[in-house]
Amino acid sequence: MDFHPKDLIEICKEVAPYLASEPSFIEDIEAPIIIVGDLHGQLHDLHKVFVYHSVDGKPGYECAR
Repeated sequence: MDFHPKDLIEICKEVAPYLASEPSFIEDIEAPIIIVGDLHGQLHDLHKVFVYHSVDGKPGYECAR
């Protein structure tokens, strides 16, 4: 799908106020943190991250949206 540059600029202008009014995705998180992305459905890899970063057998993660 091709978009005209002017249309893309207009879309950005329209959504900017909405995005600016939204709260930050994650607030008040203490360091250290680990950000995981681009797993491409590899849940085994995600499980390895959780296991590797657990503390005394307790999960060291928090799920947030």
